[in-house]
Parts: sequence; C-alpha cells; structure tokens
Amino acid sequence: HKGADGWADGTGVVRYASEQDAARAVWQLSGAHIGRAMLHASFDQGEGGAGDGGGGRDWVSGDQYRALPDRVFFAGMPPDAPLRLARECFEAHGPVKKFQQRRDGTGSCIYETASDADRAMASGVTVEGVHLYL
Repeated sequence: HKGADGWADGTGVVRYASEQDAARAVWQLSGAHIGRAMLHASFDQGEGGAGDGGGGRDWVSGDQYRALPDRVFFAGMPPDAPLRLARECFEAHGPVKKFQQRRDGTGSCIYETASDADRAMASGVTVEGVHLYL
C-alpha cells in the first residue's frame, strides 16, 4: 500500500489459496523479524473485498494440498477463551498431541492422526459460539 504522499507505508495484503494457509501464515509471521522490523500479520478486517486490500474473506480457490496433514491452523479464537476449553473443542474430533493458542486469536492443533485433523477441518470448530477459521 502507498500512503497519501505516494511512499509505501509498509503494509500489504496477501491472498492465500485457502483459509488454512492464511491462518498458518498469520500464526507463523506475527512477531517474526525482517532486519530490525517486527512483522504484524492478521486477517484483513476492512470493508470491501475482491483483492483490493479492503478486506472481506475473498479466498482464491486452490488445490487444498496440506503439507502438514496432522495439523490444523486456526484464527479467530475469542480473546478471552480459556486454553482448556479451546483444546476440548478440538479434542471433540480426536486425540490432540499438542495445542497452541496465541493471544492474537491464532494457533495450531496437532492431532494423533491426519484423519482426526481432516475430521476437524470438515466439521469445523466452534469455541464459545465463535466459528474459527481453519
């Protein structure tokens, strides 16, 4: 994006092939460093859509290939959701080996098997009435 003065303001919008890919990017990139600058990654919450940087959930269709078949990356976790409750919502789809939840509402769940992860992806996960982006 460019500011009113025509210079880049250091922000941009990236469109991913799936919500899972976007959630993975948000989870992995938030807090990462490029040189001395720290990145902040989040879902675009603006008005509009269609790739104009204005927001929306305008996902490009993709082949849905999953390089990490036992993992589910998520975003949209309610900020005050207790870790135990959030983990239990994922455990409804199968045994969980590892669960991580970040303060920004993103995280990951590693299941015992890829089929458990597939089941969670197909069914969706809702925590405190909020449907998570997987």
